Amino acid sequence: VNTTTTTISSIVSTISKSTPTIKSGHTVYWFYHAFTNKCLYAPQKPNNPITVKPCDDTDYSKWIELPSRKGYFNSLAQPNYCLRVSNVDTGSLELDKCDD
Repeated sequence: VNTTTTTISSIVSTISKSTPTIKSGHTVYWFYHAFTNKCLYAPQKPNNPITVKPCDDTDYSKWIELPSRKGYFNSLAQPNYCLRVSNVDTGSLELDKCDD
């Protein structure tokens, strides 16, 4: 039996295109992987890990950058919470209160 192994060396989730502004100063983003068409999903409850699922049009897969919080991405489903790195060593992400 012959097998072929393919290694993809650099697959990184990126910020996708932005959509038209939904509210003055609010632009919607999707964090997605173009090869797999999977997006970062906010959990239904804060302080839980971010998951990766097939992209869709739900608010859980959408992220906004508020003008008052440059550099933070807030979940459109839970706009009072931000995308945060929960463990630098493992690269784990979570939805939690924004650092000030």
